[in-house]
Amino acid sequence: MIGPMPFMLVAPKQGEQFLRLALSLGQIPGLPVEAKETAILATGAHFQAAYELYAHGKVARSKTGLTAQQVDDISSGKKPEGLSEQADVAYDVATYLCATPGPLKKNLWNRSMECLGKEGTAALVHYIGAYAYTCMILNAIDAPNPEGSE
Repeated sequence: MIGPMPFMLVAPKQGEQFLRLALSLGQIPGLPVEAKETAILATGAHFQAAYELYAHGKVARSKTGLTAQQVDDISSGKKPEGLSEQADVAYDVATYLCATPGPLKKNLWNRSMECLGKEGTAALVHYIGAYAYTCMILNAIDAPNPEGSE
């Protein structure tokens, strides 16, 4: 079994709630897919969640304008050159929230609000939090990259 499925077998009630959250994430409006996948990959890189980086690396390569090099850079914790303004702010907010205790800096909040708007900023923060949770579950069960490389 791959991904979070072993967690769902070990703890079916919690697994059901996790699955509901995961399914509801796709219905959150307001965040362009490139910014969303950038934030998800930056969060996965912080937690070094092998399965998350594998799965969302594939999504980012096929559903966004990110280059393979940009996806690889984000997945390894490096900010790539040439990001769109929306992906750039998503990367900065995600890496700050994952790595820095305390509140988000006001200038990052303001930058996100200017670039993504209220709905987009709220969606961005929600995705970062939800994928931090997802990465913790994946790491707790040691969910590997099914292709064997990090």
